[in-house]
Amino acid sequence: MVNTIESSVARQGHSETSSECDTTCDCVHCHEAGLDVSGLCPPQKSMPTLGAPYAELLRNLTVRFGPMVLNKSMVFACESSGELPQVCPWVEQAIQQVLERLLSNAVKFTEQGRIAIALSGDADGLLRVAVSDTGTGISARRLAALLETARAAELSPMDRAETTHGLDDCRKLLANLGTTLTLRSTPNIGTLAYFQVDTNAKVCDVELGVTKARS
Repeated sequence: MVNTIESSVARQGHSETSSECDTTCDCVHCHEAGLDVSGLCPPQKSMPTLGAPYAELLRNLTVRFGPMVLNKSMVFACESSGELPQVCPWVEQAIQQVLERLLSNAVKFTEQGRIAIALSGDADGLLRVAVSDTGTGISARRLAALLETARAAELSPMDRAETTHGLDDCRKLLANLGTTLTLRSTPNIGTLAYFQVDTNAKVCDVELGVTKARS
């Protein structure tokens, strides 16, 4: 079971509406755009519980990016599934910073459809986070170049700006959490960016140089 909260603006009259619903699906809405996200958000049999920290995180992102998406008459969605593990404040802050950069790119390169954040977790403490859009997408060749910092000098000025502004920062932030960013994109269909964090890893127990003991 996937819990979805969506906000949209009607194309005519720009009347704002919001709805909350739950639907059963194989994964997040990326399937609608033809993006392979198998295993990212497995179907759940019960309604998920969105922890207070994640609620605050999603609220902050919605306040910042929701109006930008709505101004383009698109849908901005926040989805959750499974048992979301709790994380310490600095890990949550790092996740929010990554999401801010990914959403900035999504808003920039998406003109219709929707942009979504998806969170899923399991009892083993694995947190999965994804940002998807129905934007312009990029080719495999260009995507490979964007992901390879060493080739930044070969990129166009626009690509260098994208790399400097978003992806490099995301990779550095995620490296501090012991994980990596995965991107899948199809031209004229959309892009999926996702990562997973093992909240049981030692790196997620360290805050300001002090190791916290788990109960």
